[in-house]
Amino acid sequence: MIKLYCIVCQAYDSRLAANAQRLSNNFRPRFTDEECITICLCGLMQRRFEVKAVYDYTKMHLSDWFPYLPSYQAYNKRLCFLSDTLREFAAMLVEHLPHEAEVKTHLMDSMPIVVAKGVRSNHAKAAGELCNKGYCSSQQMYYYGIKLHVLGQKRYQTLPLPVLSLITPASENDLTCAKDFLPAFHGMDIFADKTYRSAHWQSMLREHNHLLSGF
Repeated sequence: MIKLYCIVCQAYDSRLAANAQRLSNNFRPRFTDEECITICLCGLMQRRFEVKAVYDYTKMHLSDWFPYLPSYQAYNKRLCFLSDTLREFAAMLVEHLPHEAEVKTHLMDSMPIVVAKGVRSNHAKAAGELCNKGYCSSQQMYYYGIKLHVLGQKRYQTLPLPVLSLITPASENDLTCAKDFLPAFHGMDIFADKTYRSAHWQSMLREHNHLLSGF
């Protein structure tokens, strides 16, 4: 916990603070952004993927470590405020992962992050600046939420190592998204499903970026 908190503080001071600026008298609250981020990450490391579960565990077992922990509603509001900061921190972590230059094989895919599904997806409004309604063909499901896109480097008998990750609204087409970020990469062999298939685009990637693709 202490090591995690120190890493968060260092990242916050060097790069993240700009994403959490406040134009108010309460620009430095007693319950700090660094504490909020540390609690969130600690919960994820313990495989607690719901905000309420993370909060309840912290309140029950770590209250001495975080004496100014606010109410659940205030904590949840703070996490929402820090969404851009958390996204920037995730990008920082990906940059420091130990990628192997000699491994050219990469995998690319997306997955839905569901806020509401079924009938509820027609009326959901939560996080409207990020979410909308889309369709997941692999699960044959309409849902309201976002989509996580990941490009990862192949590793032997384990999950790929993320090279890039980003989120888009649920309705964003996988191919459209890939066309935005793949031109920044060179010299890779990329494997993905047929959703990304486009003969003209693949030809351009081979010619200009030396990207070999298997879709």
